[in-house]
Amino acid sequence: NPSGGALKSPPDYAEHGASEITSIGCHTMLWDFQRNDYHDWVKAEGIVEKFPPIVKSGGKFKLPPDFDLAVGSGLHDSSAALIPYLACFDEPFVLISTGTWCISLNPFNQEPLTPDELAQDCLCYLSYEGKPVKAARYFGGHEHEVQVKVLAAEFGVAEDFYQDMKNPRLRNLQGFVNVDSKYQVFMRQLIEKQVVSTRLAIGNTPVKRIFVDGGFSKNQVYLTLMAEAFPEIEVFAAEVAQATALGAAMAIHPCWNKKPLSKNLISLQRIIA
Repeated sequence: NPSGGALKSPPDYAEHGASEITSIGCHTMLWDFQRNDYHDWVKAEGIVEKFPPIVKSGGKFKLPPDFDLAVGSGLHDSSAALIPYLACFDEPFVLISTGTWCISLNPFNQEPLTPDELAQDCLCYLSYEGKPVKAARYFGGHEHEVQVKVLAAEFGVAEDFYQDMKNPRLRNLQGFVNVDSKYQVFMRQLIEKQVVSTRLAIGNTPVKRIFVDGGFSKNQVYLTLMAEAFPEIEVFAAEVAQATALGAAMAIHPCWNKKPLSKNLISLQRIIA
């Protein structure tokens, strides 16, 4: 595809191979988000001529040489996990996908990425529709795992001690020196960093809701502190069964399923500070 494979009208079908837009748009540094095309240097180096044509994420291609089998083009995992939310909600939202990394994804933020944002671990993805997604990463899950082990060893408790904190005491911690109070102090420090990261993804967009999925969606201290930190935004604990696999299936839904998509794909719990 010597023309650069811009997304003006990507084909639905490729004969023997495909370049997939969410993969190009995640960590490759190949894509110019403002021009919606490969960077000039990719063309100047002759690299683009070696790539298969870009197809839509819902596209399909045949396997050579004699296989008459339609297969999906594949998706970047975080981009796939975003698809159920895009299908169910129209108003601006941010999805915080939590695990080792806490990644705040905002598919409604079209602001160009700035050098300052890049320095704070903010980047852009491409959605399965080829639209920019502003994302900000924070190593919060890893920090949490490390600190929980430290506290468990210090107080001689199991490493899952925090899971029983259903009604966390989030105020008036002075005078308490136990594993619960130390954990809550640590979580306040963690949330301060999470808020900075998430606000980078929000930018100037009128976000109405924050959805938290993954490990921290079951952590009442994290959720309550997030609701406290964002009083102007509704915060929800969200659960989607096999979100990445479901999103990938939804991207190619017309190719394999004639039934309409369900709107009841996501379980939500509103969090009140």
